[in-house]
Amino acid sequence: MHNMNSLDQELSQALQKQSVEVKQSAQRMNSIDSDIALRGLSKPMNTDSTPGTGVATVFDKLLAVNDIFDMQEACMMNFIILGDLAKAIKDKNENFDGDKIEFGFRASQLTPEIESLFRTWKFEKTPKGYRYYYTPPLKWDVKVPVEITVFTRKYSFFENPDFGFYGTGDFKIPNPFDAYWKVRGVIR
Repeated sequence: MHNMNSLDQELSQALQKQSVEVKQSAQRMNSIDSDIALRGLSKPMNTDSTPGTGVATVFDKLLAVNDIFDMQEACMMNFIILGDLAKAIKDKNENFDGDKIEFGFRASQLTPEIESLFRTWKFEKTPKGYRYYYTPPLKWDVKVPVEITVFTRKYSFFENPDFGFYGTGDFKIPNPFDAYWKVRGVIR
């Protein structure tokens, strides 16, 4: 009888421990799902080819930058952040409040598969590359403009890019930055 009670107690304790582990695992999964929703990782839902009517906050733009980081990894490409965001990264300004986000890559990286992916994500073709509007989660009227420049020429300031941090990611920026900044409007 004593052995049966001790076996019952051990079984009961093991079931309680397993129950706690299952609950903790479910909580972690919910946390991961929330993180994914906050970061806007579901690409096709968060890209659009039309501008929005709402006003994007600094946090909305940070989410768009995180989206670019995720896109870079999904495409297995090397992006270089450009424009006002590159300047904010260089100046270590975490409160980027520019009107658009710009990044670019070499034309040699633009494979038919990447072009197909951009079409799937509804990116609009432009004379310099592509454009899309990032929609932050739960803000369907807010659309952060994102412009992608495809470099067809070689520029020395893209050869050995510098690294800078913005939000939770590290990004490549032109180096030397001042040389880029002077000619940023004519890059193709």
